[in-house]
Amino acid sequence: DMKDSNKSKMIVKYDELIKKYQDKSTAKKALYEKFKLLATMRNYNEVLALEDKVQKLDHNIYKDIDKIIYEGALFITREYLQDQNCTLSFKMIKQYDLNLSKDFDYDLYTCYYKYGKYNKALAITKNYIHSDDLEEKADWINKTIDNLIRLDRHQEIIDAIDDILALSKALKTNKYDKLYYTKFKCLKNLEDEDGIMELVNVVSQKFPTSYQNIEPYVSMLKIARRTKDDVMIEN
Repeated sequence: DMKDSNKSKMIVKYDELIKKYQDKSTAKKALYEKFKLLATMRNYNEVLALEDKVQKLDHNIYKDIDKIIYEGALFITREYLQDQNCTLSFKMIKQYDLNLSKDFDYDLYTCYYKYGKYNKALAITKNYIHSDDLEEKADWINKTIDNLIRLDRHQEIIDAIDDILALSKALKTNKYDKLYYTKFKCLKNLEDEDGIMELVNVVSQKFPTSYQNIEPYVSMLKIARRTKDDVMIEN
């Protein structure tokens, strides 16, 4: 491989040829070689800065122009995503119609969630909620729940919570226990009285001294009064 110092000298040489011969074939060849050399140096911002000029070249002669531009856009977008520069990432993805591989997923998910693109974020979580790695699976189901909450999709939230709480038992972790109370809010929004009664029974046994039980207990009492279930009130 040519040393960077020699590559820089070549860039200067190409610039001289471009200036000297302007629109002649020598200048066009020099422009293309400069463009290609910048790509090998991974100077992709400079590569894309030349996009308008190289697109005017004969693509039958210089066949890999579009490929180099696409690779440059992909490289820059990866850097934007890693820096969580989401706005520029979205712009690049749209402008160059980028098809991102899975190794972009985590950073792209974070951008989608941060900017309220919850359906796009959910599309990424679907790639991981069936993972054989149970911890990874639980983490992505939890991310799924975060997005479903923003979209008020209560029944889907409940189903996802049931999945993650079942996983919690296998993982012997209590890090997702707060989701019992998220489930209660969804059941309340759906006016699922049977579900609320069942959940109150579970949380009263699992977390007998938690202040978070107050609201579920109040809901249970309201249901009991409405159904005039005296036995339930006595208990």
